[in-house]
Amino acid sequence: MVSVAAALTVVSGAVVGVKALLPRDPDHSVHIDKPAATGVVSRCITVAGTGKPAEGHRLWTAVRIEGAYYLVGRARQDSTQGTGHWSADAVTVGPEDGVSTTYLLTILDVAPGTDAALSRLTVDGQPDNLWRLAFPALPDGASVVAERQVVRDATHRDSCPT
Repeated sequence: MVSVAAALTVVSGAVVGVKALLPRDPDHSVHIDKPAATGVVSRCITVAGTGKPAEGHRLWTAVRIEGAYYLVGRARQDSTQGTGHWSADAVTVGPEDGVSTTYLLTILDVAPGTDAALSRLTVDGQPDNLWRLAFPALPDGASVVAERQVVRDATHRDSCPT
């Protein structure tokens, strides 16, 4: 019985040793670096951070307002350096009269099929107005990977230029 236990200990140690040598899945954690966690923001902002989506997926930005997701668009990913830096310019935060309101900036990991469908979606024939559509739940193939709460300032009411 003792020799069986010793043999199992040796085998399990070998398995653990081999697992340490195998390549690991990359860390897909995504973080929002800009705007700052405690910052008050204007209505038109740039959102930036680090991290990578799952293989073949894209990062999208959204603003969550009263439980609904307002998709803004794809984030630009720095794939040439492999550093995992991403950013999204011209993110409109809330409606014009939504001053002093708390909003939730959301970064989504979006699967290829969902990305293709969302990138073709338009409002009033204008692809840059996608943020006007409220999704009460995320579409299939999209999941939240980072969030940051922000408060809209009272002086900047203009939406992002189109």
